[in-house]
Parts: sequence; structure tokens; C-alpha cells
Amino acid sequence: CCGDDQAVTYSTRDSLTVPFYQYANLVGPGYHYSRDPASAAYLSQRYDGPIAYVYSLSQPGTVPLYQYANFVNPGYYYSTTNTPTTSTWRNDGVVAWVYPISGGPTGTVPLYQYTNRLGPGYQYRITNTPTDSTWLNYGIVAYVYPSMNYITEPYTTRSANSDYPSGIETFNDFN
Repeated sequence: CCGDDQAVTYSTRDSLTVPFYQYANLVGPGYHYSRDPASAAYLSQRYDGPIAYVYSLSQPGTVPLYQYANFVNPGYYYSTTNTPTTSTWRNDGVVAWVYPISGGPTGTVPLYQYTNRLGPGYQYRITNTPTDSTWLNYGIVAYVYPSMNYITEPYTTRSANSDYPSGIETFNDFN
């Protein structure tokens, strides 16, 4: 199922959490993530649904998840570190509160970071398996509550003009 094939109890998700949505870049590799379900409208990106549940405010045991935007090669990456990896990345601030890489409470799973071999682009998944061979696993970024969207694998994408998933993937999350 999710993160290192561990069994996940979805009923343990904290009721204070909010969806963390994934949006695919329509121009090149890479994704954008947001707590805002309308982000795709102003980013011209494909909405893929929530990948996880995060906190919008600090909670006991959580750490900030920062968004970094690259102004040389457009793209985003996310980290619990408040310092960008190079000067081409701008810190856009805290986008969510998550559990640190040391682990979270029962019901949380690792959030893995992947980078694309073909060019600048990052992807984040709650499974320890990339979507395809173009993605390299960079390890665990944080711990989050899983979204039911990612139970069925492999992850299937949608066409750019579709609001509905293809294949066996379901985007009807349990709240």
C-alpha cells in the first residue's frame, strides 16, 4: 500500500489536518504542491488531487515545510530546512506543518522526495516507488498523514484537459 509497504490505519488521521494537493507541470517535469485546491487555475497546471494531509498551523511535534521556487529553471521543491540548496532557489515561506524525518505519530507515513533525471523537477510521494524510471528517490522529507488517493498503484495521470482520473486511481478521499 503506502510508504515501505506498511499497513496504514486511515481512521487515525488527525481531524485538524488539511489536504495537500498535487499539481503537475504541463510544460516539463516537476510538480507544485499546495493546500489550496484552486492553485491549478492560476498556475496553469494539471490538478492531480491530494497526496497527503498536513497541518495549516503549527501543532505539537510538527516542523515547517518550506516551499522553494527556482527563478532560473522554473520549478518548486519542498524541505523542512529553512535554507535553500543554492542561490537560484527563493524561499517562498511555510506551506504546511509536517512531522520531522525522525518520524510521526501512529498513522503517519514517510513523504519521499524524487528528482527527475531528464531535467529540473521534483515530485513527492507517500510510496517508496517512483512513478517511472526517470525519477530518482532522494529520501524522506517528512512524515504526513496519507491520502486514500495513493492506495492504488501505480499512480496514473490524467490528460491536461481532464478533471477526472484515468485508470484505476480514485480521487474520492475519505474525510
